[in-house]
Amino acid sequence: MHTLIQNKRPELSIIVPYYNLRRALPRLLDSIAGQNMRDTVELVLVDDCSAEPCDDILAKYADDIHINLIRNTQRRHLKMARLTGIAAAKADIVCFIDADGCLFGTEELQKHLRMMQQTNADILHFSAIRSIAGKCENQKWDWGEPLAKKLQGNAILWQFLSQKRSWVVWNKLYKKQLWNTIYEFAKNSEVFYDTEDIYFSILLFFHAKKYIGISNIGYEFDAANIKPNRHNNVVKIFWTYSYIYHEILPYLEMNGASNETLAMARCFLFYRVSRQLERIKKSIIAYGGEHKGRERVLNELLSYGTEDHIAEFLLWVVIFKNFGSQKPVRKNFAERIVLTLARRLRPFLPKGL
Repeated sequence: MHTLIQNKRPELSIIVPYYNLRRALPRLLDSIAGQNMRDTVELVLVDDCSAEPCDDILAKYADDIHINLIRNTQRRHLKMARLTGIAAAKADIVCFIDADGCLFGTEELQKHLRMMQQTNADILHFSAIRSIAGKCENQKWDWGEPLAKKLQGNAILWQFLSQKRSWVVWNKLYKKQLWNTIYEFAKNSEVFYDTEDIYFSILLFFHAKKYIGISNIGYEFDAANIKPNRHNNVVKIFWTYSYIYHEILPYLEMNGASNETLAMARCFLFYRVSRQLERIKKSIIAYGGEHKGRERVLNELLSYGTEDHIAEFLLWVVIFKNFGSQKPVRKNFAERIVLTLARRLRPFLPKGL
């Protein structure tokens, strides 16, 4: 077993949620074992009740990586797997790698860690590069680029909410204390499906006091493992955005967010959900036509919770789509879907809205 950091605290905890990606794990572990600072790093791997055991693979790296394997006794999904890793992490600084991702290079991680320590940043954001089935494309991934070189205070969240891309959690280093601040709230959240990166990012960028962005590449993710969105997934995503809306806005307000911040957060969430509208259109087509499919999608949306919970959210989306831009918004097929849903749910709205 790896004993190099047995008697001292690691400088960095790398948290990896693992679920049925056995084929990708060796590449990830190789990237950690190849780091020039591996002796001061711990790997917290959270096995989320995977059907593909990884013990034999981990055993091959036991002499090179300090591994803390945590097994969930039941499937808890990505959000809770990450929080489980946070609770177990021993270092003051943490980062995340998805099981189909890996670290880039052999020295970048140490450079990023030293810069974070020297600047006392709460978040250090670096660039990422994309690969397809392990073959690197040799160009930066635009959707993961840093927001700015340096941000402080309210400007951190404002800059995040003003852009449409850098919302993933994995190409960043964080102070663990920042995660501790949101841990209890996030643990009890009902956000559960495919939106946890945005959920976490809004909370973390809200509480962060200092942000540093650098153009150095430090992470590689494999786009070959991105699954196409099936129609039932779209319904789940749309529904969980309503949970984010109903949880995060009161949280921000309770913790002193300004009216400007609340307005920006609302518009950001509406933008994110508007991206689901065309996907809902495809779902309806897959379900067999506009009328029949629209009714089925609505019933699936309502099956995830009470009508009044989603009604206000949907109506706000409609208002945003029609009045949130100075340019007239054409009533396309996807918008008509939301309008139909909103009309159906209007009687459930609280009085006075």
